[in-house]
Amino acid sequence: GALRELTLKSAISLVPNLTPTNLEKLVRYLIRLQSDPEPSIRTNTAIFVGKVAPSLSETSRQKLILPAFERAMKDDFKPCRLAALRAVQSCKEYYSPMDVSTKVMPAVVSHLLDVDSEVRKEAFGVMESFMVILRVESTKMAEEEQRRAAMAGPANGMVGGVPNGLGSAEASSAEASSSGSYLSSLGSWAASKVVESATGTSSAAPVSSSAGHVSELPSRTSYSAPAPAPAPPAPKPTPVQQQRTPAKTAPAFA
Repeated sequence: GALRELTLKSAISLVPNLTPTNLEKLVRYLIRLQSDPEPSIRTNTAIFVGKVAPSLSETSRQKLILPAFERAMKDDFKPCRLAALRAVQSCKEYYSPMDVSTKVMPAVVSHLLDVDSEVRKEAFGVMESFMVILRVESTKMAEEEQRRAAMAGPANGMVGGVPNGLGSAEASSAEASSSGSYLSSLGSWAASKVVESATGTSSAAPVSSSAGHVSELPSRTSYSAPAPAPAPPAPKPTPVQQQRTPAKTAPAFA
């Protein structure tokens, strides 16, 4: 047991001289010592993983260090649990905020009521340290949501030419009112044209000689009907002149 423990302690001095591949193999081999019957070896294994974490690649850290810490935090030996909690806090920069909230903190929170007071104190310190990380990330998320809402606001102000707050019923009513006003204006214009044709007069200004020109029609945007021209006074009837025919004279007899 003593030889294994000394080998584990001396392995940390070899880390700077190992390639990433050999270092990963060494860490994988030494992590197996977490199942050693000697409590001191299990404790030193957790300490070794925490010290070697900065030298590991990103992929190796994601696969190795957190499972090793979780296993050590479940150890019955109090110094092993303490070493695991301290190693978790020393490696907090290698966890993403999502990993902190979904993996690290659930593993730590059970030790807030540990049977040992020293473990509880350490667990509270770890939780407070990680809560700072989560608060910062939550603030960034809120700012990002506000920025997206500000960018999407002008685009959502009008939907289909109708204000966004206007319901479909109000939009239909406004469209129907607009169409009714236009039809009423068009009817008044047609009636005035009929009166002018019947009386042979026109109160409007001279228009182009081309019949049915589109400029004679009332604009759809103008809903006020033109005032009808007053009807001219009807001409007084004149007595029919009776044509006089010369009276026939009797032929003169010789």
